[in-house]
Amino acid sequence: SVYGESIYGTTQSPFKKEPKWGLYTQKDTTIYAHVFRWPKDGKLTVKISKKMTLKGISFMDESAGEINYTVEGNKAVLTLPKEAANKTDTVIVMEYE
Repeated sequence: SVYGESIYGTTQSPFKKEPKWGLYTQKDTTIYAHVFRWPKDGKLTVKISKKMTLKGISFMDESAGEINYTVEGNKAVLTLPKEAANKTDTVIVMEYE
């Protein structure tokens, strides 16, 4: 129920290839990164849509804290906590204009 918005009524990934750590879904101007394999070093690289302007990146579960990130071309490098908020599927929200 916490992540329903990132699943129901979404479309498949807007990117040609899914990452090794999980998958993407999209609804309107929001892309959801479903992280199944948490990075041991706390760094996660996500793709950025070339068709829209990125507004921000955050955890869907707000109790997981904030995400610091830097944008490098068509990718963003996220600095994450050592432990996943949800060991099965932590959802990261990328909001666009």
